[in-house]
Amino acid sequence: MVRSIAFIFFLTIAASCKNEKSSEPASLATETPQKEVTPNDTIKDLLRVTNPSEGQLIQSPLEITGEARGYWFFEATVSVELLDGNMDQISEKYITAPEEWMTEDWVPFSGTITFEDPSTVNGYLIMHRANPSGLEEHAMSDTISVKFRR
Repeated sequence: MVRSIAFIFFLTIAASCKNEKSSEPASLATETPQKEVTPNDTIKDLLRVTNPSEGQLIQSPLEITGEARGYWFFEATVSVELLDGNMDQISEKYITAPEEWMTEDWVPFSGTITFEDPSTVNGYLIMHRANPSGLEEHAMSDTISVKFRR
């Protein structure tokens, strides 16, 4: 009789532990690290690059400045890529938000990217939204056409 009661007690504890573990992933799944971007959100609602501007003549080192909504960043960083006119990568770097980035408000960012002179006159600066989840639905970027100073 004592063994039966002990066995039932053990099964009850084991079942309750199992329920706690199975509910944990569900609660984690509801906590997304990135704000959902709605179809009505455009890049201009999320990112404002002040330097360089569209079509600007650039040279190395290039100072990149602007502001973005806090959820554009992850750990206060965002990836920037510079491509030549053939879409070949010239340089890539992470730039930072020096202020509090865990907000939905606008957060300033800045960084400097260096590069070798490319063989093309035109190029592209691509600002990638941080995407630590790796999920395609969170991927977003803005492309700015630039011209290389010769």
